[in-house]
Amino acid sequence: MEAVAAEFDPQLMFDHPDPYPMFAMLRQSQPVMRSVFMNRTSWVLTKYDDCLAVLKDSDTYSSRSNAEVGKIMGRTVIEMDGKEHTRHRALVQRVFVPRGLDGLQPVLESMLQEIIDGFAGERRADMVAHFTECFPVQVMAHMVGIPRADYPQFQRWAIDMIGFSKDYPRAQAASAALQRREWKFTARQKAR
Repeated sequence: MEAVAAEFDPQLMFDHPDPYPMFAMLRQSQPVMRSVFMNRTSWVLTKYDDCLAVLKDSDTYSSRSNAEVGKIMGRTVIEMDGKEHTRHRALVQRVFVPRGLDGLQPVLESMLQEIIDGFAGERRADMVAHFTECFPVQVMAHMVGIPRADYPQFQRWAIDMIGFSKDYPRAQAASAALQRREWKFTARQKAR
């Protein structure tokens, strides 16, 4: 853990088998620390109140630091500030309010059952690999209308893109493949 004290490498969060003791140590010893990540200097906050203060002060702090994600995923709401952020968030927010989620419960239950059935007979299961990596991506795929048969490929691309800091060329390849892919949407899915 002492290796973290000099300069924080966000990659440690992905490669560390149990990052929670490291997070606790960082909150105690380094509530604010410098990080060079993807050739950029950033500052990492480790305490809730500090994070909340920054998130509430968009006049002083910008979300532009998230632009690295945009190089892989295209411009996203997480790198926008002020009115631009508010305008774009309003476009997607409607999908995630209770009325937008009406009727989704049976689909979610079916997805959950299928995932659980995939490892239910095993003595042990890696819940990250068997569940956490699958379920959210499948929900997103469903919500944007990707056909069920294409979920496994979409998931591989999504995982590769999310892991852009570990393997940038692989993330770029996944992004390009996803952009080239033409999904066959039904008329109902196009109307969403």
